[in-house]
Amino acid sequence: MPQRCKVCAAPDRAAIESAIVAGESLRDIGARHGLTKDCLHRHATRCVRQAIQVRAEQRSARLADRILDEMDDLHAATRSILTEATQSKDLRMALAAISEARRNVALAARMAGTLDPADTQRGSGPLVTWEEFVVLYRSARSTQG
Repeated sequence: MPQRCKVCAAPDRAAIESAIVAGESLRDIGARHGLTKDCLHRHATRCVRQAIQVRAEQRSARLADRILDEMDDLHAATRSILTEATQSKDLRMALAAISEARRNVALAARMAGTLDPADTQRGSGPLVTWEEFVVLYRSARSTQG
């Protein structure tokens, strides 16, 4: 059975981790808190690294969600402009909005990994619609935890 990390169980864990992050000598930290430098080194290389990795993944997920929300807003605005241009029979604006909507969907598909960037150059278009991308992306995010 693996041994529980003494630093993780310590009541002054936060102070210990702050000292490690500040770059203090592990020997000095250990002397103050009654721990060995090896124990502190294990904690820094195992526990702290895992915590940093988890936080980085959480931050990445939050960033991805913000980007997706921004893309949703931009695509909704593009569709609104397309609707307005179509109703007012402004064909030039409608074509510009269609072109922008196509780029929105292609970007979303590339981000989802369902479209090779070269496909947009050949004009074959995305493999999924915007709505399908949003459903696929959110489903993938929810299964990742």
